[in-house]
Parts: sequence; C-alpha cells; structure tokens
Amino acid sequence: MDVAIIQTSVPLTFSSRELGCFEDNPYPSPPNSAEAFYSGLPLGYSFR
Repeated sequence: MDVAIIQTSVPLTFSSRELGCFEDNPYPSPPNSAEAFYSGLPLGYSFR
C-alpha cells in the first residue's frame, strides 16, 4: 500500500513541475486546454 501511494505521488509531483515549466514558456495553447491535457497525464500514469 505504501509503495502504491509513493508511486502515485511521484508522477503527480512531476506533472506539477512540468505544468510550471510550460506555463513559463510562451505556448499558443490556452491554460484551460493545457490543464485538461495535463490532468489526463497523471491519471494515466497513476492507473499504469
């Protein structure tokens, strides 16, 4: 159980860091679209 929690926490932290990096970069995509796209990434990693 502890391992599962840690594995889920790791991808979440990485996604948060990537989100900040992307926000800093001048991307033409809106924040809403980026948020939805990144929201799906951690979910997929968590399930895998």
